[in-house]
Amino acid sequence: MFGSIRSRKVQSKERGASTLEFAFVITLILFPLMFGIIDFSRALYAYHWVSNAAREGTRWASVRGANCPTANPLPGGCPADLAGANVKTYVQSIKAPGMYSTACNGGGNNAGCITTTTTYVNTNVGGLTGPDCTSGGNLPLNTPGCIVKVQVTYTFPFSLPFLGNQTGHTLSLQSTSQMVISQ
Repeated sequence: MFGSIRSRKVQSKERGASTLEFAFVITLILFPLMFGIIDFSRALYAYHWVSNAAREGTRWASVRGANCPTANPLPGGCPADLAGANVKTYVQSIKAPGMYSTACNGGGNNAGCITTTTTYVNTNVGGLTGPDCTSGGNLPLNTPGCIVKVQVTYTFPFSLPFLGNQTGHTLSLQSTSQMVISQ
C-alpha cells in the first residue's frame, strides 16, 4: 500500500521531465535539421543562378562578335572585348534576390565571390573545318563561327551556425557554357 503511493508521487514528478526532454530534442535535433534544409536549398538556388549566369553571359558574348553592327549597336555595347571584361561586367550585373554579389579582383575564395572567365575555342578540332579561332590565326577570336566559352564561379557562404562564415566554410559553385558566335 505504501509502495503504490510512493510510486505515484515519483511518476507525477517525472511527467515534467518528459516535457523537458522533448524541448531538448526539438532544440538540438529538429531546429538544426530544419535550418540545414533551408541553407542547402539556398545553395541549390545559388547553383541554379550560376548556371543561368553562365548561359546568359555566353549568349551575350555570342551576339556581340566581330561582325556586330557598330552603326546601330546592340544594347549593352558592341562588340564584346576579347579579354572578357564586358562579359564579366554583364554577368555581375545579373542580380539574384538573396545572393551576395561581390566581384573578385584576380580571383579569390571570399564569401560571395563571383569570377567570370571568357575564352574563345578553336573550331578546327577533330578534322572539322571552320574559321581559325586560335590566337595565332589570321581572324579575330570573336569571328562568327568560332566558339565562345564562359565559366562562372561563385563562392557560396553558408549561414548555418555550425557551418557559418566564422569558420570559413564555403561551397564553390561552378558552371561553364559555350556557344557559337553568330555575328
